Amino acid sequence: MECPYCHQEMEDGYLKAPGKAIIWTTKKHLNPLITTQEEIWLDSISQIQVIVPHAYRCSTCKIIIKKYQEPVDKIGEMQKRLDAFSKTNK
Repeated sequence: MECPYCHQEMEDGYLKAPGKAIIWTTKKHLNPLITTQEEIWLDSISQIQVIVPHAYRCSTCKIIIKKYQEPVDKIGEMQKRLDAFSKTNK
C-alpha cells in the first residue's frame, strides 16, 4: 500500500493489544501476549483484545492505516437463522 502522505511503500503488518497497549507488528502472533523487539507501541487500552487486524505502517510519516468493515448486524443475522430453522422444522 502507498502512503497517502509521502507516497512511499508502507510496511505490511498487524495491530494487536496485549494487556493495556496497542502494538503494531510485522508478525501475526496467535498469542497476543507474545511481543518482539521490532514492534511499535502505539497507545494504551483498558482490556486484553485477542483480535489481530491487518494494518499498514509508514515509518517515514509515522502513521498506521487500518481498513475496516461495516459492523455485522448480529441480531438481524440471528433472527434470519432462527426464521429459517423454524420453517424447516414445522
